[in-house]
Amino acid sequence: METNSKKSASFSRQDSADSCERDTSAQRTGSPSPMSNGSDLPALPGEETAVPPEALSYQPKPDEIYKPIGNGLFVRLIFGDLPLTPYEMGEVAKVKETLKRDPSVLSGTVFSDDRYIVRFLQGNDWNVEKCVADMKRHLVWRRDHLPIPAAKVLPLLPKGYCYVFGRDKCRRPIFIIRCKEFISANPTEVLPVVLFWLEVTIHRLLVKNKVEQWRVIIDLDQCSALSAPVGILKDIADTLTRNYRGRLSQMLIINSGFVFWSLWQLVSVVLPERTKQKICLYTTNYQADLFSHVQKNQVEERYGGTCANVTNFAGIYMPPGPFS
Repeated sequence: METNSKKSASFSRQDSADSCERDTSAQRTGSPSPMSNGSDLPALPGEETAVPPEALSYQPKPDEIYKPIGNGLFVRLIFGDLPLTPYEMGEVAKVKETLKRDPSVLSGTVFSDDRYIVRFLQGNDWNVEKCVADMKRHLVWRRDHLPIPAAKVLPLLPKGYCYVFGRDKCRRPIFIIRCKEFISANPTEVLPVVLFWLEVTIHRLLVKNKVEQWRVIIDLDQCSALSAPVGILKDIADTLTRNYRGRLSQMLIINSGFVFWSLWQLVSVVLPERTKQKICLYTTNYQADLFSHVQKNQVEERYGGTCANVTNFAGIYMPPGPFS
């Protein structure tokens, strides 16, 4: 998890309470930058019902906007266009001062939105120097990976590397990664498909100021110690952590097998300690954890829910509520 460090003591309970009291608007979320506004994404089956009224009207609780992490400190979970706290504004000002001689990092990029800067400040423990370096790295990453060429990715969607199915009790979309489907896949095919679905989720499935995170299930069914695609999983974990900051609510790694616990050390090395705290590994008996956050009518039968298993992975699957 990306959190305010002890240095950020001024980001306090009062800061979060003041911001939570202000009005928010129910809008479909979009990128704060013309670098990637989602307009390049193709229409997908199921998109017309992908954002239910319950998501558009959802009112997050204060601790779903700012999560307490102890010692009077909070981590921001929802950014949208909500007002920043005095502490956040002060740290953003430091970043901008540092970048005075390099305005291209801010002008016409995702970082033209102060809240996007806050995502990276928070993800770098409010260290301005590290944040600036990470912002520059991220812009290079965006240049190299976005937008996702639809002609390249659409033929790969039916392979079922990953897909989006259902929402949790806070209306967050659930992103499912099926590792057995890319054991023998070309590694260069898998990450673009993952990125495609993440971008679809951001631009088509989230609701600004209300639903801004996702839940991830990584299914290791039929993956042995020798066949587990550790390299690809490491790339996915790195991408989720460093380039989609503040988006992960929880990750369940299921059907992992005891041997994978040691392999996990190779995958998790790229993750900050706080992010690791969001990740739970299960060999079996993961359903109690899953269904404490998600209703069974939002989950496929293969994972213990009541919905039919997906066989066509080229669309968005959002069963109707109830969600909570």
